[in-house]
Amino acid sequence: MSKKPGRFYKLKKAAVVAAIGTAGILSVTFANSKKPLFVPAYHVLEVIDGDTFMTKEIQYIRDNAYDAPELDQCGGLEAKRELEKLVLNKDVYIKVNYHDKNNRLSASAYNQNGLVATQMLSSGWVELNDRANLDLPELKVARDKALAEKKGLYSEKCTQTTNPDNPTCLIKANINEADETKLYFFPGCNRYEPTLIQLHHGDQWFCTEAAAKKAGFTKAERCP
Repeated sequence: MSKKPGRFYKLKKAAVVAAIGTAGILSVTFANSKKPLFVPAYHVLEVIDGDTFMTKEIQYIRDNAYDAPELDQCGGLEAKRELEKLVLNKDVYIKVNYHDKNNRLSASAYNQNGLVATQMLSSGWVELNDRANLDLPELKVARDKALAEKKGLYSEKCTQTTNPDNPTCLIKANINEADETKLYFFPGCNRYEPTLIQLHHGDQWFCTEAAAKKAGFTKAERCP
C-alpha cells in the first residue's frame, strides 16, 4: 500500500517556514515557470527612490535591472511613486546578486505579479540597465514598448528636441554619459537637430552661450 504524502508535505512546509524565520512566503510566477512557486518574502517598509527600497529588517535593496532618475530630476518623483505602488507595504521576493559600494543589496525583486523591473520599465519612468546580465527578454520588450509609446521618460516631459517652456532659448546643453563630457549646441552646429535634451540625465536648455559656459558646458566642435 502506498504511503500518503500529506503528513510529509506538512512537515516539509513547516521546515521551510522555520528556515525563513521572520520572513514570510510569497507565491510568484517566474518567466520560465508555468505554475506559481512559493518563495521567501520580505516586507517593504519604505521606498527611497525609483530603484531603491528598504525592508523591515532595515536592509536596503537596489534593483539591478534598471535606473531611475534622481528625485530632483525629471521623472524622479514619478518613478518613486510607481515603485511605491508595486512594493510599498507589500511582500517581495529578493534574488540577491551582490553588495554595492553603498552597502545596499543589488538584487532582482519580485512581487506577486512577477519581476518588478519589468513592471517599472513598462511604466516608462525608468531606463534599462542590466548590470547583472540577467538576459531576460521581457525587460527589453517592456522598455521598447514604453519607448515606442513615448511614455514617462520618453515623453516630451523629459526627452525633448524643442524647448516647450521657452521656445526662444534654443541652446542644447548635453551631458555625454560615456565620458561625462558637457557640450552645448546651437542652431547651425553639426548634429544640433538630432541632439536630445534628456532632462532626467541632467541635460539643460540655455538662452545664451554665456549661461551654458557658466554651468560648465563647452561649445561642441563644428559649431560656427
